[in-house]
Amino acid sequence: MNKFSSNLITKASARFSEDSAGMSMSDWISKNTTLKKRPFSFFEHEFQRQIVDDMHPDLSVIKISQIGLTEVQIRKALGFLKRNRGTNLIFSLPNEDMFERISKGRVKPIINEDKVFTTPEDIANKAVRSTEMMQFGSSFLYLVPAIEQAATSISADFVMNDEIDLSDQKMISLFQSRLQHSKYKISQKFSTPSFPLYGIDSNWQISDQHQYMCRCDKCNHWNHPDFTRKFVHIPGLPDHISNLTDITKEFQDEIDFSNAYVMCEKCHHPLDLRDPALREWVPLYPTRRDNRGYQITPFVTDNLSLPYIFKQLWEYQKNDYIRGFHNTVLGQPYSDGNIQIPKASIVACMTNDMSPPNLSEYENLWIGIDVGTICHITIGSGYDVDDVDIISIYQIHSSKLVEHCKDLCEKYKVRGGCIDRHPYTPTANDVFAATKGIIIPVEYRGLKDVNLVKDEYDVVTHAQVNRTSFLDVVASRIRKERIRISGYGHYKEVFIEHLRDMVRSETPEKQAEWVKLHGNDHYFHSTAFMLLAPSLMELIRLKSDADERSSIFTISAKMKDGTANLIGSTKKKLDKIITSV
Repeated sequence: MNKFSSNLITKASARFSEDSAGMSMSDWISKNTTLKKRPFSFFEHEFQRQIVDDMHPDLSVIKISQIGLTEVQIRKALGFLKRNRGTNLIFSLPNEDMFERISKGRVKPIINEDKVFTTPEDIANKAVRSTEMMQFGSSFLYLVPAIEQAATSISADFVMNDEIDLSDQKMISLFQSRLQHSKYKISQKFSTPSFPLYGIDSNWQISDQHQYMCRCDKCNHWNHPDFTRKFVHIPGLPDHISNLTDITKEFQDEIDFSNAYVMCEKCHHPLDLRDPALREWVPLYPTRRDNRGYQITPFVTDNLSLPYIFKQLWEYQKNDYIRGFHNTVLGQPYSDGNIQIPKASIVACMTNDMSPPNLSEYENLWIGIDVGTICHITIGSGYDVDDVDIISIYQIHSSKLVEHCKDLCEKYKVRGGCIDRHPYTPTANDVFAATKGIIIPVEYRGLKDVNLVKDEYDVVTHAQVNRTSFLDVVASRIRKERIRISGYGHYKEVFIEHLRDMVRSETPEKQAEWVKLHGNDHYFHSTAFMLLAPSLMELIRLKSDADERSSIFTISAKMKDGTANLIGSTKKKLDKIITSV
């Protein structure tokens, strides 16, 4: 070859990617990108090919950790931009830290090492190559954290959301609005799962549910192997152990884990997980065409051995974090009675008395209000937090809330109450004023104890509580069946749904928090506010008793004009409010 031809080929190779109309995305990635200076390969990861090639406009993938999917997602994103001129793609990560790590550690090396992403035109035009925005000809990649600013400032043809279970779910929904004016409108989500019917599992449940099947080369039966005794053979494992996650490290010296294998559920012959000719993605619900779903388990490849999986299990057991094993190693959502309030426990607390009560018959009433367009109210009766029972739950429109609360406190023996201060602070303040300080605004803060907040006049305006500890009280009372629930009327199933819409997320790396699954958690909060009221009023009493001055402790309600209406400038008046009848 003469030098002129050689130069022409070199320039063409730098300017144009190896592509054709019929080339799949996985083939394009293999022919145009490298990994560790070698052509990228799907060897031993053939399960990734169909996911990479799939351009379904609504695709969700449940994945396990360290399976290489983020790596191919990035290459798929870059390939889409290179092969479709003038397009924009948003790739979101849960937070700033992960965004920085992926941008600098994963995306930048690919762009810098593979010449297909840096053409002479890109160099001549000084293409943008920042941490958050990267230009390829007339196409742009926006790598962003899942925050509101990023979700509202960019239009896109393709949105990829990675690790959506770690992301703010409202932001994930907001990203979809960025596709409104695109002819492509592709939205694809990927994540390790967390809780049932939350995040990626919620999307998976309505999808066609592709599973990576394996054909037994002895009896030809198609299997979808999982981490159960049905598919996992462990020599010497006692028959009484039915759940493999119950196997502890103490069994290590008694059982031969090195000879464990994945077997056919029909003939019990060892399955060959390595041979791609025996593997195939099969949808469980092929008629569901609007939502595409893939589930990646540890058995989509032969690289994750059973001894490795058991070592991971023991590590998570040691840290008392079995949910982490199910989520990241098995790729399964997980919940138990400690994470989510069991339905059986809620039902056990419910009495047969579902009729609305006659409130005039009760001496000690406590009110909890979760505010929204429709407000959810829980009324309890009892002397203190340890013996308060729920006697009524119902809903009311926000436009009627202030007058309704005023009537309750004037007509019945309401000792105290709490109302959600956010996001409708003016409404909470109006209720505070209308009830003469009986129903107090409360906001969630990361505090250890309840805190009373005062204004510049040394007047209490609201209370602050630790959200997790606050909600733990509700869960504990119900799990222990130490609260009776009556007067629920036709809201029985709604009440159960609301209490089960919250799950307690606890990991070794961060403090526990209650996470909502779908946002239908209003009675959970109104019940918690009601149970807080006795403790909060007792705190007010104790603080006033501890102060020897007659006018030291005051309660006020902020009026609409911003002035303070002082209520109870002496301990005598305070006691009158607390024991209001």
